[in-house]
Amino acid sequence: MQNNTRPKWRLLNLIVILAFGLLALDAHAHFSQAGHEAAEIGIVLVIFGLIGVWLHANADAIRNEPWNRRW
Repeated sequence: MQNNTRPKWRLLNLIVILAFGLLALDAHAHFSQAGHEAAEIGIVLVIFGLIGVWLHANADAIRNEPWNRRW
């Protein structure tokens, strides 16, 4: 049985854009050095968590993705 579902790549792209946006906000925020470090650690944990959720939600579609496809 062939599964025609494809990974939701746009959602992954949005997660990456969110990461850059949050890091840019942190760069312009008026935090102490410890505040910046805490914010960066939090951003990394949130982004990795979102990527993990995305991978789990798209695992079957990624597994069935044709890897020799021309882009």
